[in-house]
Amino acid sequence: MTAALTVDHEMRELTVTGAQGCALLVRDFGPREAPAIVLVHGLGADGLVWRHQIDALAGEHRVIVVDLRGHGRSEAPDDASYSSSSTWAADLAAVLAQTGVFRPVVIGWSYGGLVVADYVAAHGTDSIAGIALVAPLRKVGTDEAFGLLAEVFLGVVPGLLADTLPESVAAARTFVDLIPGVPWTDAERYERLGAALTVSPAVRAAMFARECDTDSVWVDVKVPMLLAYGTADQIVKQESTMSLAELLPDATVSVYDSAGHSPFTDAADRFNRDVRDLVARTR
Repeated sequence: MTAALTVDHEMRELTVTGAQGCALLVRDFGPREAPAIVLVHGLGADGLVWRHQIDALAGEHRVIVVDLRGHGRSEAPDDASYSSSSTWAADLAAVLAQTGVFRPVVIGWSYGGLVVADYVAAHGTDSIAGIALVAPLRKVGTDEAFGLLAEVFLGVVPGLLADTLPESVAAARTFVDLIPGVPWTDAERYERLGAALTVSPAVRAAMFARECDTDSVWVDVKVPMLLAYGTADQIVKQESTMSLAELLPDATVSVYDSAGHSPFTDAADRFNRDVRDLVARTR
């Protein structure tokens, strides 16, 4: 038998009403008045991908994780909202407003980096204290954007978008296995595969249908920033984050040797220290 994954802190669950009335599942941990961290996952994941951060940080921080629309236990509208930057911005704004969180550090991983950029482009940074980008997607929907993705991942994309079940499931399994540099435990792999399979091929396709370039957003950000990436990333080329770092000379850059696309799981203790340091810089 494979042991079930658990979270070590009491959880408060709530439903946030996002753009177009979409119901978003939010999990809220830790002291309500503590310095806050909001974590935004990427494509094919859910809020519990941040389990190592919840366990390590929620004792002294308020930690909020959201299942993005079309993911996890959040509603999955059958419409074009996934290809709208304003929709993603409004969803994250709703999470911040309806949880009542005060000037959190907001962390975006992979596609979650696009979502955070959507929010900043629409609302600025007055309501947030700092930003961390973890192996972020910088661009989407153009040839240049696809050039920033690893070749091995690009080979999986057609299967992720396929509407035939065997092909879609096989591609999701490969995608999940490409993410970490340190292989998942069996329990983690089953959980991550389950999360990936909650996202329909239509939603995946719509998320990549929009055109978005976040560089112009990030260069204007004045709050403290952290850029984190692994040298063994098989989803986003490390050169993508390296070149973003060149545009942001004031950002702290944390490079995780041998980590994959999820340094927050591959090197969780170090990543959690980096997050604590970022929070401290915002106080």
